[in-house]
Amino acid sequence: MTLHSKGTAVAILKRLKRFFTPSKLYCCPHCGYMLPKDEAVISGWDSQQSLCHIHCPKCGKTITHAP
Repeated sequence: MTLHSKGTAVAILKRLKRFFTPSKLYCCPHCGYMLPKDEAVISGWDSQQSLCHIHCPKCGKTITHAP
């Protein structure tokens, strides 16, 4: 039995792509960590300037301001 590792990896990535589309992920600009939006924890407080933001769990930097 011969396994084609490249073909197998491509098939797995195609299956996972439907679950992790770019619209469902935050990407950390500092370390490149991909954080699913449903697992993101919002930090800060809500005020007129909307100081809510999301931290990267890997490096701790601010990824983005929460919508």
